[in-house]
Amino acid sequence: MSVTTPVPQEAAQAPARGGALKTILIGLVLILVGVLVGVVLSSFTPSVNTTPPSPTPQESPTATPTPELTTRKIIDEKYQYELDVPVSWKEIEHNSNFDFQRTFAATDSSNFEVLVSELPAKSTLEKYLADQDKLAKTAYEGKPSKSVISTEKTEVAGLPAIEREEEFLAAGFVGRVIYFASEKYVYSLSFVPGASSTLVQQTSVYAAKKDIVESFRLILNKRTLKDCPKGEYVNCMPGPGSEKRPECETEFLDWAKANCPGFKGAAL
Repeated sequence: MSVTTPVPQEAAQAPARGGALKTILIGLVLILVGVLVGVVLSSFTPSVNTTPPSPTPQESPTATPTPELTTRKIIDEKYQYELDVPVSWKEIEHNSNFDFQRTFAATDSSNFEVLVSELPAKSTLEKYLADQDKLAKTAYEGKPSKSVISTEKTEVAGLPAIEREEEFLAAGFVGRVIYFASEKYVYSLSFVPGASSTLVQQTSVYAAKKDIVESFRLILNKRTLKDCPKGEYVNCMPGPGSEKRPECETEFLDWAKANCPGFKGAAL
């Protein structure tokens, strides 16, 4: 009679436990492999930036000043000219010995200047400028006081004129100057910035340059208040000889409106 020896329960369960442990280990290995593969793949995958690029900053254009609409008339009877300048410009006072020079400061510190010199006998505007340029070569403590950058021909009050861009070496800035001559005088209209770092084209005086040039007139005959019309109007009605009346000329009418109290203009 055979006797069956019972197997201990712990021994029967050992293979089952070993199989479960093996399964767990295989699972952990697979998880580790998956993590490693993911890390490796991520190192080769280009990153995508979902943040939109910020716009490239644009330089804002420099605002060009607009010319002032309200002006006042400047009349210089000694040097026989008149012109209009904005009312906000302040005239800079000079010594009485410098009455040939009138300077106006705009609100942005740029300057407009009228300078009058006598034209030498039998000279021309071109010769006058050539002589002045020669003097300027040693005018600043033996060194050049200015240099001419560019030159162009233009016209002022019906007279041939020369406009130049000049660098004023002593002052350290660049400006625009217009030269023209009557039979007796050479006139220069200068438009200069208030600081060396400012372009003259960005200044108030340059913005008003066209209007100032167009308003410039020569006063051919020196007048006083005695020359004012007797009434509010002068008769300039068309008729025989009306075109020869000096009191009907534009130049006289402009002068009378600016200088004669109560005068209103021409009756047409």
